[in-house]
Amino acid sequence: MRLTLTGRAHAPMLHMPQTVHLQTGSTTQEGQRHSYVLPGARQSSSQHRLFLSSTAVDQFFNRGLSSPLHMEAEPRHPAPFTPMGITLPLPSSNERKARALSEANKILLPLIGGARSIAKVVEAAGASQRTRPVSVHSSRDMRLHAIVVEIPGSNPLVVAVYASTQESRPTSPLQFSNRVKRLQRFISKLRGKYFNTADIAYIYISPSGLTRGARLLALKYKVFFALNGNEARQKLAKFLASRYRKLIASLQGKHIWGVVPLLLYSLSLLARKLGAQIHSLSPIHAIEWSRKGVKFTPNTITRLETYSSTL
Repeated sequence: MRLTLTGRAHAPMLHMPQTVHLQTGSTTQEGQRHSYVLPGARQSSSQHRLFLSSTAVDQFFNRGLSSPLHMEAEPRHPAPFTPMGITLPLPSSNERKARALSEANKILLPLIGGARSIAKVVEAAGASQRTRPVSVHSSRDMRLHAIVVEIPGSNPLVVAVYASTQESRPTSPLQFSNRVKRLQRFISKLRGKYFNTADIAYIYISPSGLTRGARLLALKYKVFFALNGNEARQKLAKFLASRYRKLIASLQGKHIWGVVPLLLYSLSLLARKLGAQIHSLSPIHAIEWSRKGVKFTPNTITRLETYSSTL
C-alpha cells in the first residue's frame, strides 16, 4: 500500500493549519481519498507530493489528529531552503524616532556649529545681528526637522528635513506628495515667529529610495532626496558652495564692505562644515573687509584662505 500526501500553499512562512489529503491505493483497486487538517503544519512555497509508509500512517491514525505526526518525507521538487520559525522583530516607535533623528542630525549638527561660529564673527565685526542666530525645531515623531540660520546680508537659511524610516519599499509618489505637504505645513507654522522671508531648502531622506514617479515629483518641487543623512549633507553642501561661487562672480570689480564680506564668510563656512571642498574666507579677512572695505578683483581671490579654525 502506498499513501500519497499532497498539499498546496500560497503564502510561505505562515503558521496556519493546512488541509492535506491522504489517498490510499494499490495496483489492483482504486484507493479512497480522505481530507484532514494537520495542526501546526507549515505551508510550503510549492506543491509537494510525499510518499508515506504504512507505519507512519498507522502512527497518525493511532495518535489522533491532535498529536504531532513525526514522519520523514522527501519532496519530489524540493523548494529553496528558508529558515523556519525565525521572525525579525519590528522596530519600536522609539527606535524609529531615534533612527530618524540620527539621520537628520548629520545635517543639523554641522549647521548648528557653523551658525555659532558665524555669530561670533559678526559680533567681532561690530555688525548688528539678531538675538537668535540659530533655532532648531522637530516634530514629536522626529520625522520633521527644521533649522533656521541667520545669515548676515541675506535672508535666513531654512533647511527643512523629512527623515523617513520606511524600509519595506521605495516611497511612492502619493507618499512623497503627502509627506512634503506635511513638511511645508510644519515650516509655515514657524513663519512669522522665527522668520518672515527665508531661503528654504527641502530635504527628503528615505532609506529605500524613491520610485521613478516620486523622483520626478522631487525634481518638480525642487526637493533634495537622498538615501541617508550623509548623502543629503553632500547635496546641501554642493548647493551652498554653488551659491557661494555665484556670489563671488557677481562681486568682481566691486568695492565691498559691511555685511557683504560676512555673507561670503557665512556661505563658505556652512558649505565647508557640510563637507564641501572649497576655499573659504577666513574670519580675519571677513572682519577686516567688513570694517575697512576692499575692492573685490580677481587678485582678491588669491587672498582667500582655507578655513582651518574658528573663533
